[in-house]
Amino acid sequence: MGSLRYSGDSIEGYTRMHGLMPYRRFGRARSLRSDRAEWAFGCHVVTELWLELGRYVATERSTRLVAV
Repeated sequence: MGSLRYSGDSIEGYTRMHGLMPYRRFGRARSLRSDRAEWAFGCHVVTELWLELGRYVATERSTRLVAV
């Protein structure tokens, strides 16, 4: 699997495609998949399934992607 890199404006589309949404839009942490547990990382929400897969999560606090 190749490494993920920050790619400017495409990062928002990437996070939306994988079930992450900025929680400021809703006023509280909220997942696109409402049937799963959720945690806030920076300004994005990640589902429990996402954590189990060991994928990468985008954060707004830095310009890098962090592994969880």
